[in-house]
Amino acid sequence: MLKKIKFNYLFILIIISILGSITTIFLIEKLNDKLINLQANSNKIDKFISGHQTNLNHNEDGLAALEEQEDIVLEAKYRYQSDDGITMTSYSDIWNTEKLKQLYEELRLNKHGEEFTLLNEVIVYGEADSYAAGVQSNNLKKVKLNLKWPALADNSEIPFFIYMGTIRLYNGDYYTTVADMAHVLSHEYGHHFTFYHFFNGDDVDNSEYESIRNFDSEVFYNWSHATHYYANHHWYLIEIAADDYVQLMGSPMTRSVSSYTDIQQNIYNEQKNVRWWSYNGTIQGNLLLPFADEVDGLKAYFYSFIDEELSEGTIYEKKSFKPRITKGYSHHDSISGALDFIHYVISWDDIYQDAIYTLVCCDEDGSNMTPIKTVYPNQSNKAYIGTVSYETYDMIYWRYDNLDKGIKKFIVTALLPDDTLYKSEVLTYEFK
Repeated sequence: MLKKIKFNYLFILIIISILGSITTIFLIEKLNDKLINLQANSNKIDKFISGHQTNLNHNEDGLAALEEQEDIVLEAKYRYQSDDGITMTSYSDIWNTEKLKQLYEELRLNKHGEEFTLLNEVIVYGEADSYAAGVQSNNLKKVKLNLKWPALADNSEIPFFIYMGTIRLYNGDYYTTVADMAHVLSHEYGHHFTFYHFFNGDDVDNSEYESIRNFDSEVFYNWSHATHYYANHHWYLIEIAADDYVQLMGSPMTRSVSSYTDIQQNIYNEQKNVRWWSYNGTIQGNLLLPFADEVDGLKAYFYSFIDEELSEGTIYEKKSFKPRITKGYSHHDSISGALDFIHYVISWDDIYQDAIYTLVCCDEDGSNMTPIKTVYPNQSNKAYIGTVSYETYDMIYWRYDNLDKGIKKFIVTALLPDDTLYKSEVLTYEFK
């Protein structure tokens, strides 16, 4: 917002007038060039700072209290200052200077453009937050325009204020590696990126992004109503945009694959290889929306804001397929009487060659996403939910996953060899 970046012309001209007319002409021309360059970007700066203060998954009262507590109690344990001016700060004993440097290097691997210069700080807290894994906000910062011209005194400068982005990451005492933090860091930077390039301050509706996304369902814009936002954040435009950023522009580490195991595998104590997020199972908060790769023109739109040429599109054509569900029973005779258990088998066709499939379910509104099973090439395309069991000569074993309740929606994600991510049609099933 240019009105927040005012220069004291009178002060400058008084200094210039003392230096003589020849010097005055030289300096005015140079200053005008500087101002013209700054004003050329003023519209983008306006959009970024014209009222937007906070966005992701965020308790504003809680954040205010936390900031107040920082001033009184908390003292940073470690800091790393990057060469391009971004401060990495840790309030966790675990996130030392070396790890902060690694986190900064991971941040840079997320694709970025000129908006990167308006990121001020990344903060890691040891404690968890009740509402969010991370928060992105804008904070007023004093910056200086240095005037290094022979006619002026050494270190001449003009101070002004501008809003710059801050990313906060929580639960650093538990998520202790860069890999643990990679997804939420990318999502938060996605807010920083999309608010700068896509939206006009707090006015996020009627954007070109929304037009390209072409939603079939209602989405929400005004995140100031906290209760509604927390309950429905997966339907808020700003969250969907940040999820799209991770899919299209996130670092290589955000494409990590987790090997989920279903209840049938778990009863035999097969080990899961999973993070709390994954590219194949939890890449976006709303399972019911098309993935970013499935939206025509969306990737090109994101890339239009960075200095990198868009590579050719996927060689894999999107195909339509839908999972199926069948109900099964198991019966056991025990000393105390008959035991009967119900399970469900969800299967699908091997529609893509060499794809990694992952069965995921959610509630009717798209919330509470739960990855169920990852299937690699040449494995059977089916998964079990409900109660599974088996018996030996002297024991009966069973295990229950609590997924067969109410109305559930199931989709299968298909991760292709070129990292394209597609998904099946939605299977809706009501358990009774």
